[in-house]
Amino acid sequence: MKENLKLINIPLHQLGAIRISNVYNITYVGIILVGEVIEGNIKPGYVSEVKGKQIEIKAIEMNHKKMEIAILGDKRGFILKAIHTKPDIEKGKVLYFHQT
Repeated sequence: MKENLKLINIPLHQLGAIRISNVYNITYVGIILVGEVIEGNIKPGYVSEVKGKQIEIKAIEMNHKKMEIAILGDKRGFILKAIHTKPDIEKGKVLYFHQT
């Protein structure tokens, strides 16, 4: 069992977490995660892993305006890069992101 664990060494200031409230598949845009930042900061280019697949944040938006950063407590839309099918992410799930 322990052989399957993969340890990553990432400085804490590069970590961020989002609690997902909805997942949308928008034509010509792609997959959008809507959620609240519950830990750290999130910026475009941050990555996470869902069921063995890496996902990357392409852009962050609020009211159709691009944002450069989402900080603790912000509720934003996170557009995923190069993913066109809904990942297996449910409402309430927490995703942890880090810089590449």
